[in-house]
Amino acid sequence: MTIGDTGRCLAHAADTVRGGYLGGLTPGADIDLRGTLITAEVLGPLLDAVRNPETGAPEFGNAAFAAAEFGADVRFEGAAFHGDADFAGAAFTGTARFDGVSFNGDVVFNDVHFAGATSFSRSVFGEHAGFNFAAFGTDARFSRSHFAGIAGFSCAEFGAHTGFEDTVFESAARFTAATFTTYARFDGATFEDIGEFTSSEFRRGAWFGKSRFRGTVDFDGSRVGGSLQFNGASFAVGPWFIAATGMETLGMTRTTVTEPTVTQVTAQRLDLTDARVEAPLTLKAGGTEIDLTNAVLTDRLTIASMHHHVAQAGLGPRTDPLSRRPSVTSLSGVDASMVLFFDVDLSSCTFTGAHSLDQLNIEGSCTFDRPPAGLFRVRRRIIAEEARWRKWRTDGPVPGPATLADTYRQLRKAREDAKDEPGAADFYYGEMEMRRHSRQWSEAERWLLQAYWLVSGYGLRASRSLCWLAASMLVTILLLLGFGLPQTSPEQYATGTVPPGGGKVTFVLDKRDPANPTGDRFTGKRFTKALTVTLNSVVFRSSGQDLTTAGGYIEMASRFSEPILLGLAALAVRGRVKR
Repeated sequence: MTIGDTGRCLAHAADTVRGGYLGGLTPGADIDLRGTLITAEVLGPLLDAVRNPETGAPEFGNAAFAAAEFGADVRFEGAAFHGDADFAGAAFTGTARFDGVSFNGDVVFNDVHFAGATSFSRSVFGEHAGFNFAAFGTDARFSRSHFAGIAGFSCAEFGAHTGFEDTVFESAARFTAATFTTYARFDGATFEDIGEFTSSEFRRGAWFGKSRFRGTVDFDGSRVGGSLQFNGASFAVGPWFIAATGMETLGMTRTTVTEPTVTQVTAQRLDLTDARVEAPLTLKAGGTEIDLTNAVLTDRLTIASMHHHVAQAGLGPRTDPLSRRPSVTSLSGVDASMVLFFDVDLSSCTFTGAHSLDQLNIEGSCTFDRPPAGLFRVRRRIIAEEARWRKWRTDGPVPGPATLADTYRQLRKAREDAKDEPGAADFYYGEMEMRRHSRQWSEAERWLLQAYWLVSGYGLRASRSLCWLAASMLVTILLLLGFGLPQTSPEQYATGTVPPGGGKVTFVLDKRDPANPTGDRFTGKRFTKALTVTLNSVVFRSSGQDLTTAGGYIEMASRFSEPILLGLAALAVRGRVKR
């Protein structure tokens, strides 16, 4: 911008011309220095010319610095812009300090290049503030600033440390497609309206600790090369992380959700330790490890998987994190009655220490841990704590058998209340296993449980009962062949006395006592009789066969034990098919 008809800008004008121009300025004057090279020799006198003698601060009306080049360090601390401030396309080759500046009109810093450190700390932006496409070469600090209107940072690039600590955004804060080359800090910031970070890039993560979001905060499509930390933040709506990629940890420790929220999370890990949920919250996640330790839930928390929707839509291969179930790693200290899991991986979840675990809601295809393959290991669902106790896993706490028995008992009741009898059976098996191993019960009870486990797998393993039944029947048949069946069937005979002279004769019919077998005892005929006796014993019936004294005892033992084994097998089958 040239001065008068000299054809020269302020930096290249003669001293007398420049002095005349500056001498005509008063506090609050309009400034038009578009395209001007502003050096230290120009800026100092300019600020002095518009300085308010009462406050000591420079004051501008409308200030036009578009496409200006600031060739030295710039210090606008405490300045007041009563009109619009236009710095669009300007270049700051040194440090730019706007601390404590008051912008009462529209502020335009679009396409500005800041080569050195930049600071707008404690500044007030009254109307729309635009920093779109701005490039910050090093530090950019907006700490404790106040944006009354829309704050636009779309496509801005932040080169080094970026600080918006304790900044207030009364209207929308738009950081769409912005790039944060290093870490960004928004700790203690307040977002009264939408906080829009869609398609933005955080190359080394960002911190939003103790921030307050009274509108929606949206990270849809953002790229995170580290972690997003919201520890201690509060949310009224949102947040949204749809299609955000690369996020290692989403830290939401001690956060508070106050309004009904549905959100999607794609981070590798979600930390909800000590979080507080005061309204219904639905988390849809894919391949995310979720830690709920000591979370305070005063309303329903639903955690659901996105992998079915991804698979149906064909949005990614099976290696895509979205195609996997989210996994919950801990429920310790949580009121489980407020939790609903749908299609979630619970194989690594720590249940010990959770409250009201018997009211936990589990729906869909939730998975639990499994014992490692082994010849005598029962394939069943187990909790991670049992795997740690048996040293099949090495991570996490290792509670004792009594504690695990109580945990299994509550999970069993939860599944029974949900009418999932087959699902409850595995937890009942785990409960009985822990009771069998715990020293808190008497030795007699533990031996009884040992026998119960050995004979039928606590009434849950039909194959084990049937094997014992088959073995018992085989032993019964062998004993009957060897000792129980008489040599021959006892014959009837008659005895009587004929009185002299004839008359009426009475005959008494009797059987001879069965004779113990001798000779060849293992014949087909004897096997048929032994099998008949054994099969009748299984169904608690007497065969009616003539037996030796030993055979009678063998039959009684068979009639007592074999129906029990058959009943245990039927009980196990019933437990697996019961609806």
